[in-house]
Amino acid sequence: CGLRKVVYVWDFGDGSRIERDTVENEGLAIQQIKKHKYSRANGGPFTVKLIACPGPMLNPADLLNGNVLCGCDTLIRTITVNIPPTALIKRSRTCFLNDSPLRDSSRFSSTATSISSWEWYVTQGSNTILHSRNQNTVFRFAAPGSYNIRLIVTDNNGCKDTADEVAIVYPLPTSRFRADSVCLNRPTTFTQSSRRAIVPIIRYDYDFGDGSTASNTTGVAVNHTYSSPST
Repeated sequence: CGLRKVVYVWDFGDGSRIERDTVENEGLAIQQIKKHKYSRANGGPFTVKLIACPGPMLNPADLLNGNVLCGCDTLIRTITVNIPPTALIKRSRTCFLNDSPLRDSSRFSSTATSISSWEWYVTQGSNTILHSRNQNTVFRFAAPGSYNIRLIVTDNNGCKDTADEVAIVYPLPTSRFRADSVCLNRPTTFTQSSRRAIVPIIRYDYDFGDGSTASNTTGVAVNHTYSSPST
């Protein structure tokens, strides 16, 4: 009936534990797929050794030291493990109903020469409201709330990394003011009565419509004198 089992012994060349798999054969060729994760700190290159033997067999460590049974086969390959890029998001303050730039600040590693692709996602709950493949993009938050921002970058070796951020978008404050009687060449007092939304108001900016402006951080009344008639 032929061999019933094949034993595979893996040494991934990075000092990790030697792994052993036993697979039913039944006389047919077997494709053995094995996954192994290399630590970013290891570097490489690595010499990977695979020994396939009919069972029963010796201790795996003995096989890797050269004590190979009759009928075993050994395959040795040297591989280079590429270090993935580092995904980084750079964005300015997030404001409701304003265009918010989403900028890529990612870095490729010493084993790569460039970052070749980008994918941006902005989601709220289970809804994806932005998907962009540009390196940099712009998004306008149409409503207050919590948004998840994700950037996936891929380098020229095909290695990927992901960066995630949470953007909290607050409602806008309500801007209000009143002015007393406005007379030419006399000071007019402007008094604000603006209302905060959630976070405090930190600055008050005035544009008097004649090319003059004023600002303060306390909300106190301001005076302005108009020197020419206009509406």
